[in-house]
Amino acid sequence: MADTDRDDVGSRRLLRLVWALLVAVASVLGLGATGVWAQVDERNRGPGLAHPATWLGSHGTFGGDPWAWCVDAGRAAPEPGFTWTGRPLEAPRTSYLLTRYAAQETDEVHAALAYLVHTSAELPHDPRTRVPSEPPTLHGVDLGPTVRALAAEAAAAAGPYDLQVSLDVDPQARSATARVLLAGASGAPVAGWPVDVTVTGPAEPAGDGGDAGGTEEPRVSATRPLEVPLRLTGDGTVTVAAKATVPAGTVTLHTADRAGVQRVVTPVPPVPVTGQATADVLLPFAPSVVTRTSAERVTAGTPVTDHLEVGLVEGTWPDGHAVVVTSTLWGPFPEAPAPAPEAPPGAPAVGTVETVVTGPGRYETPPLTPEHPGWYVWTERVPADERQPGWAGRFGLAAETTLVEAPAPPEPTVPPVPEGAPPPSPAPPEATAPPQVPAPPEASAPPEVSAPPEATVPPAVPELPRTGGVAVVPAIAGAALVGLGISALAAAGAGRPAPPRRTRGRYRRTTSGRTRRPGR
Repeated sequence: MADTDRDDVGSRRLLRLVWALLVAVASVLGLGATGVWAQVDERNRGPGLAHPATWLGSHGTFGGDPWAWCVDAGRAAPEPGFTWTGRPLEAPRTSYLLTRYAAQETDEVHAALAYLVHTSAELPHDPRTRVPSEPPTLHGVDLGPTVRALAAEAAAAAGPYDLQVSLDVDPQARSATARVLLAGASGAPVAGWPVDVTVTGPAEPAGDGGDAGGTEEPRVSATRPLEVPLRLTGDGTVTVAAKATVPAGTVTLHTADRAGVQRVVTPVPPVPVTGQATADVLLPFAPSVVTRTSAERVTAGTPVTDHLEVGLVEGTWPDGHAVVVTSTLWGPFPEAPAPAPEAPPGAPAVGTVETVVTGPGRYETPPLTPEHPGWYVWTERVPADERQPGWAGRFGLAAETTLVEAPAPPEPTVPPVPEGAPPPSPAPPEATAPPQVPAPPEASAPPEVSAPPEATVPPAVPELPRTGGVAVVPAIAGAALVGLGISALAAAGAGRPAPPRRTRGRYRRTTSGRTRRPGR
């Protein structure tokens, strides 16, 4: 055997002798009025604080995975080589403390846990010696403050646990907020335990996941509700399910196969606790309508309609949700109306019709009939309802304007021809007036005819002797002949053209019955 090996064996033997001597002295002198809590081979100790007469801390009974704590003061140390049998034991506060702080491997914490386990009312105890009523001070470490802080925390945060989940939905903002709070048996919030949040349905986490740690970092319970902002993506049921990993509320009590050996307790792995909230989401949508009149120009008395192309400005049209489009035909106006947000007050109107639409697509309104010439224009309006904010079209759009003209005069109608009758003969052409012949020029007045020379009185004839009425007849006959001659001359002058006018002057009648030219 090497010298170093001999030295190690000698050192261990010396330490055992010194330890035994100190224990004996302490027993004789009463240094540990509480007796020996646990006489432990230092190789099996976990974190804790040593005392010459005792050990206050965890034990490596199971190799430190997990650490173990004694419950029976003054009995033999729980060595790893024993055969151990474990059973579950309900102990919410001890479960909380060991689950929460066993991994915090500091001497002070494990020593404080050992004191709390020895004094816990939740656990069975079979002590050989009395445990002090107040936490001791070991190696200058006052365990009192730590013990009291851990005891108070366990009282407030021990289970059983309630994972409270709420969901507030704002359809107009297309957002929601899930809130998760872990509460203990006392009703107080319990902080520091991992929380997973799962969202199903038409929603997804928004932004960085809120103040709970983001979408990738694990969320941890806090003394106030965790807020998880969500973005709503459609209609349906949104479910927010949360799961927290918390102390089981039980510990395992281990008993050795040898009498007089201390029993120990170990923490149980954490268990899940769940909660969820649901909300039915009906998101709003915003319809739009593009309109066009059925005709730019018609005659009075012709029905017109409006063509509607219905679309979406925002959102998704819910299945089966009907929207009523109200269409008004305004007019007549003396000229094409100017564009405006709405019809002017008192504007004439033909009427209003309604069209039911159930989604995006093309529709046509019922007809309206303008009876008078003039300009007409359509407008549309969608009243708001619980799912959409409504929509209104502008007045005076060119695509919505129709010019209505007066109808043409009716054409003559031809009576129907009875079956079998010969076709009617064509109507004779209308008689036309004969061409107008220009009137002949007016006849000029006949030239002035000089009066015949006065008849000369023949020389007196000796009067014959009267033999009766015979002498009168020749005189009458002569006068008649003279009259006839004068009439014949006048008639002959009226039937022939007038002789050319003499330029030197006219003849005139003298008192002597003769004619003479002027100037002679």
